[in-house]
This record gives sequence, C-alpha cells and structure tokens, in this order.
Amino acid sequence: LVHWLTESLFSRFMTTDLNDVDRFVLEKEINKEGTLYKQDFFVASLVKTLPGQFISGPTVYMRRSKESGRCQPVGIMFPNDNPILIRPCDGEAWELAKHHAILAVSYAGLFGTHPLIHFPVDAINAISKSCLNPENPVSKLLMPHLYKQLCLNFSLMFINKSPLHNDQTYLFTGFTNNKAEGALETMKAVYNGVPDHEKTYPGFKWTSEPEKTHSDYGQFLEGYYNIIHRFVSVVLKDANLEQPELVFWWSECGKHVRNFPKPSLLRKPGELEKVVTYIIWNASVVHSTDHYSFGHLPNLVEWLRLRVPYPNARVIPKLDRSCFTTKEDRFRMFMTHRMHITPNTIHKLTDVDYGFDSTEAQEAQKQFILELKNYDLKPGVTRHAPLDQIATSIQF
Repeated sequence: LVHWLTESLFSRFMTTDLNDVDRFVLEKEINKEGTLYKQDFFVASLVKTLPGQFISGPTVYMRRSKESGRCQPVGIMFPNDNPILIRPCDGEAWELAKHHAILAVSYAGLFGTHPLIHFPVDAINAISKSCLNPENPVSKLLMPHLYKQLCLNFSLMFINKSPLHNDQTYLFTGFTNNKAEGALETMKAVYNGVPDHEKTYPGFKWTSEPEKTHSDYGQFLEGYYNIIHRFVSVVLKDANLEQPELVFWWSECGKHVRNFPKPSLLRKPGELEKVVTYIIWNASVVHSTDHYSFGHLPNLVEWLRLRVPYPNARVIPKLDRSCFTTKEDRFRMFMTHRMHITPNTIHKLTDVDYGFDSTEAQEAQKQFILELKNYDLKPGVTRHAPLDQIATSIQF
C-alpha cells in the first residue's frame, strides 16, 4: 500500500493540507513527529458501478518521519456521517480498507487525473495540424508527438469497445463503471474542480511547467522535461515571434485550452519554448510513464473490481477473500490490464525523427537522443519507466 500510493504515479495525490475533518479523525496523530500527508480519493465515490460491485472515496493518511525515509501508514478514513479512522492495528477492517484504497486511487487516476493528460491538449493537436505550415519549426517539433492522439481519444469517448463504455458484451472490459455514464461524473468533477476538495482537485488549468510531487516521481519526470526543454530551445532560438501564423496558432490554442498563456506572452522570451516543451513532454514522457507505473501494479492487488463494501467500523467479522471478486472479474481485469493499461508502444521516443533541414537542428536532434539515453541509464532518482517504453505520443 505504501509503495503504490507514495512511490508511484499515485504520489500525485499527496498533500500536506489538512482540513477540520482530517484533524478531527486524526486525533493524537496530528502532533507526532514527521510530515503528515493525506491522499483524498473522493472522486472515486462518484463512479457508478455495475450491479454487485462497490467503490468508495476514502482519504488515506501517511507519515514520513525523515525527509528521505519511506512513509508509514497512519490510517484510512471513509466518508460517512460519523467518519472514523481505520488504523493498521485494526486487523480485518484494515485489510479491507487497503483494498478499497487501492480501488479508489485506481479510479481517481483512471477517470480523474489521467484524462487531463489526454483530452485538454486535443484542441492544440487539431489546431497545430490545421494552422501551422509543415516547414514551421514549431510544426516540425510537434508533429511526431501528435500521432494517434485524436483518433484514440475519439475512440475512447464514442466507441463502445473502449474502457470508458465498459460494455460487458466484450470480455476485455474489466472496469467497475456501469457504461460511460458511470465514469463521466468523475471525469467532469476533476476537470472542473471539486468544492471542498480543491487542494487535490482544483480543476484543470494549463501549465507550461512540471507539477511538484511529494515523491521522486515528479523529479523523474522533471529530468526529462529539462532535456526536452534544452533541445527545443536550440531549435527555436531564432524563431520569429511576430510571424502571423505563429501568433494565430497561439491565439487559437488560448481560445480552447483553459489558462493557456495570453497572446501577449508569446513575445515573452522563453515562453514559446516552455509551451512546446510541455506539449512534447506531456504526450510522450508523462503519458507513457503513467501507464508504465500503473501497469506494473500486481494484477491481483490492482482490484479494478471489488464486491465487498468498505468497513464502517474498526472491528468487523473475519473476511472471506473468495468473495472479493469472481473468476469472471479476475479474467476481465487481466484482459483490461493487458488491453488498456500496460504500454503498447508503436513509435518510441528514441526513434523520433523531426525531419530537420538545417545541420544545426539535425545535430541538436542527435544530442537530444543521446541525452535521453544517458538519463535513462542514470536518472539520479527511481527509474519509474524505462526509456524503451516511452512513446513519442499518446498512442495507447
């Protein structure tokens, strides 16, 4: 539980901001030594499940005694009229609580935060392909990283074989949501922001720089961002920021992407480089690493389905684990894991070719690939995904 919640992509949910309810349920834990973190999975409770399946939106609390140490579990709180903290000493209740926590974080990610990697940049993808001359250096930089995204995202939203629709006619549908309607409330809530849960779910706003996390997951991603930024800066160092085509592209992106930089910021030194870097980094490194990290959750711990409600007391009867899932559930979860979660890379980032004409840009591309490979060998932090599993674009 500690490893997957605090040392993987799910560490994005970690925050040190506690509210009055947190302080109430934590009681004496609040003043103990170390840093106390919470992970709020409320949005998972918005998922409408298939009959006989359960999901909840717990809050998980962890403590890190030393800055470089591993977190330790403090407890898991489930939302009800009289919230209580299920603690590691609570035996069977704690075991069941852990399963619900993993289930909840999976859906808070799958239908909550992960779609923010996919969908908000669809407009940038379409506008770039429509507005930019193929010979424009911005176009040359972006095109390899826009491959497959639009058709993939269209299929996800509108084709009934997709995981969003979770059509039980097909045996590779192992999620818990009851059709698309069962998932859309979670997606909308995370995109728009959740009242009383703003620290974890503030709503989508464009940013041109990596987010900070309370684990080295963010540091790992940021290392790749810096490499991409150096490369993009070389290629765009002589870009004409007054070019009408570029100004039009930037302005149109701003009309369709929330909080995209204002047109006047295009002329601010370094702003174009950051925006282009972020688009490339998001489509390649962030998307692929999220899939790799989630895809390496052990299958039978992943629990994309659960047929036992969450514990509402610290003392509960002995658990019958054979009731947690059915054989069909486990088969469907396995198929979904292989079909929709583990990376299925078509074009690798290391094989990217931007089709540059100038010798300087060609040399920059070679140096870029070399830097990627060197970082993969020695990132200086946990290697959350191998470079050969990082795709050029959102293609799976």
